[in-house]
Amino acid sequence: MTKREEKIKVNMNGEVKWYNEENEYGFIICDDLEEEVFFHKTQVESGVTLRTGDKVSFDLVKFKGKYQARQVVYVVVA
Repeated sequence: MTKREEKIKVNMNGEVKWYNEENEYGFIICDDLEEEVFFHKTQVESGVTLRTGDKVSFDLVKFKGKYQARQVVYVVVA
């Protein structure tokens, strides 16, 4: 986390709204917020490619006034 980031909440859950593989970013529909949360490929657990509809867990930060996901982890749904 950088000095310009403010950690809001850890272990949040959501669903990938969409992900652009070419540009390596996407948005998560957060279970606890009425806003979409931006994420970048560099914040996704190593070796995982996310797709629309995937369930994820992540830490929420505020960076330059916008919500962003950090430490995004794919959640296996049983």
